[in-house]
Amino acid sequence: MQEHQTAPEISLFLVSFLNSIRTRRHFRVDWRQLSSGDPSLFLQVIEDQTEIGAQGLLEGLLAKKWIGLQQHHFRRLGSRRFASL
Repeated sequence: MQEHQTAPEISLFLVSFLNSIRTRRHFRVDWRQLSSGDPSLFLQVIEDQTEIGAQGLLEGLLAKKWIGLQQHHFRRLGSRRFASL
């Protein structure tokens, strides 16, 4: 994920969510690890992804709002890259 400059929030979500599936525990995110400073967009994406569910994520179904979060990360980096699924 680092090679592709994945937003830290996305990496944090994927690791936390997959770990919750593996350990069969409630999904939790350590908000102190968010680099954006404003978790509102992240919360919206989490809600959408949670609606899709664990099975959907494992089958590759991702919430479209991840694109906005990744694009925001690219802008923070000063990158000209565009986010896509």
